[in-house]
Parts: sequence; structure tokens; C-alpha cells
Amino acid sequence: VIAIIAILASLLLPALRSAREAVKGIDCVSNQRQVMISYIQYSDDFNDYVPGYQFRRTWAEWPWCVYFIGWKNSDPWPGSSGPDYLKNRTVVRCPYFPPTKAILESDSGPAWYTYGVLGTYGTVNGIDLSKAGRGFYESNGSWGGHSWNMKKIPSPEKIPWIADSATGGASLQQSDMFSVSSTWPAGGYAVMTRHNERANVTFVDGHVDSFKGPELKSGAGIGRYYTGQGGKR
Repeated sequence: VIAIIAILASLLLPALRSAREAVKGIDCVSNQRQVMISYIQYSDDFNDYVPGYQFRRTWAEWPWCVYFIGWKNSDPWPGSSGPDYLKNRTVVRCPYFPPTKAILESDSGPAWYTYGVLGTYGTVNGIDLSKAGRGFYESNGSWGGHSWNMKKIPSPEKIPWIADSATGGASLQQSDMFSVSSTWPAGGYAVMTRHNERANVTFVDGHVDSFKGPELKSGAGIGRYYTGQGGKR
């Protein structure tokens, strides 16, 4: 009897793990949709502009998510972070990872390990974005970061905006940005097929697609990615 139970367990456990990961993938889609809604709400409040993957105020640089969760110390200028666009702060991270307490409270360190936001300013998926996103300098000459005008992004249904992401290193933690280029920068900064070798990607028009790794290039213009095991493709 024990041997039969062991055999059944060996057959069922992989299926259970796969089902559990599928549920996380569904929750991930929901998270990304909520993040995209927060971008739309923010752009409505600030004349179509939103912060890029990193944005700064003279003395500090912040990842994108802090501008949507109402941290009082993250205003790039007075009042610009607005209200809590994301009431549930845990949605900035993929369900694959447990919620990080510091993100919920106001420590910027773990805020860098969230969903990736598009970090390519140029041509993406065959579309020229040079008039929609650009870097800027502050009045004192210091680097200010990147910003986007959402209304100036052409073909929004073709532009990947939020994605399952990872940076380099053994942990393959989430990264606050991803690049679509086919070459690998030092930090990695790539989409990752985290959910049963699929990656969830949200586009500027708000729709979400789930891609197998080889589909990312044709479906989203993403030229490289991490596999679920951390391999580079």
C-alpha cells in the first residue's frame, strides 16, 4: 500500500505544482492590470505624463512604483505623487514572490524589485517612441530621469509596458525595468518566463498577453529573456 501511495504521489505532485503555478500566473495578470490602471489614472491627473522606470528628485532616485502608492517622501515635486493609486500595494510584485513588508511601509530598497516597466526609449516593436519618452535634467543641472507622455505613444496596442522581469545575479529577483534589445547589458534587466515558461506582458492599451519565450519577439518586440530556470535566451 505504501508503495502504491508513493507512486501516486510521484504522479500527482508535478501536476499539483503546475496547477499552483498556473494560479499564480492568473493572479499575476490581475496584478498587472491594476498597475496599468494606476498608470492611466496618474496620466489623467498629470496632463498625460507619467514617470519612467526611474525618476528622481535632486537628492534621490526612485523606482516607478513609489509614485503610485502615496509615499509622502517620494514626491518628485510637491503634490505630484498624488493619492494612493494602488490601494493594495502588494500588486506591484508578482505572486511568485511573497509580498515585501518594506514596500508596504516606506523603505525604497525592495521597491526596486517589482514588475518591470519599459526601459527602452527609441524603437520598440517596430514603433518609434522618440517623441513620447525622453530623459530630462532638473534646473540645477542634475539628471532627472525619464518620463513619458502616454497620449504620444503611437500604436499603444503594440507597445509592451509592464512585464514579468528579472535582473542578473543568482536570485533572479524582479527588476523595476526591462529592455527590449537583443543584447544583454551588465544588469540583465529582461523579461522572464516565470510562469510555467510563460511571461505576462501588459501593453499600453491595457490588454495583457501571456507569451512563451520564443513568442516574445514576434508578439511584443522583446529581443531577449530569462527562462524560468534563469537561462538567457
